[in-house]
Amino acid sequence: MTCGRPPTTRCAPVRDSSPPYYLTIRWPGETNPVFRSTAAMVPNKRQNLGAYISVGSDATKSDYGKIRVLRMSSSTQIDGPNQTASAIIADTNVSSKLLPYQNRGSATATLGNLLTLPVGGGLLYVQPIYAQRQTGSGGYPILRFVAVRFGTHVGIGDTLQDALDQVFQGDAGADTNEHQSGSSSTATPPTSQKAKDLLTQAQGAFTAADKALKSGDLATYQKQIAQARKLVSQALGQVK
Repeated sequence: MTCGRPPTTRCAPVRDSSPPYYLTIRWPGETNPVFRSTAAMVPNKRQNLGAYISVGSDATKSDYGKIRVLRMSSSTQIDGPNQTASAIIADTNVSSKLLPYQNRGSATATLGNLLTLPVGGGLLYVQPIYAQRQTGSGGYPILRFVAVRFGTHVGIGDTLQDALDQVFQGDAGADTNEHQSGSSSTATPPTSQKAKDLLTQAQGAFTAADKALKSGDLATYQKQIAQARKLVSQALGQVK
């Protein structure tokens, strides 16, 4: 058996494209996910999937160091990581998404490493796709798409949830929470604005205290310092 190395070329599958990974997965028959080292294994000099192996990697768990193997059927050929990577790229929907990044434009796409997860009695492949600006300075990879494959079904979307919904026709049985933007928008809550106002007043009191001290008016100095401290205390109360 051999396991893979990470991909090294853009927008093209490569040999041995699924290296071992540490993942938190739920093994078939288990209730809770566990942190494990995982690897998709292929027979020597072949491309089909031979087995999926995991090793317990959480030292606080009783199965730490325990090796588990999901052996594939010898009578049915199941695509291995490299075949799956090829199938993802060959999918018409994926190809159309990546077309703008092929040898033209200001950005290129790079395939991330292929993750293999045991899901629903089968294996789910997940592959991130990154875009990177090629013009100007400061370009760095950003996550642009997520592609998945389950069986012979391939999906691609801006998020993992989008891709899963395509593969399972909107019934993935899981919610990645990626579409929950929440209510924590850029609008400043009323309490935060009030705290800002109090701090502004406190700064004014500190400024007045400095002026009083320079002029030798100690009574005004002490009064302004006390006022400033009071305002700061009130501001802190608003943000607790």
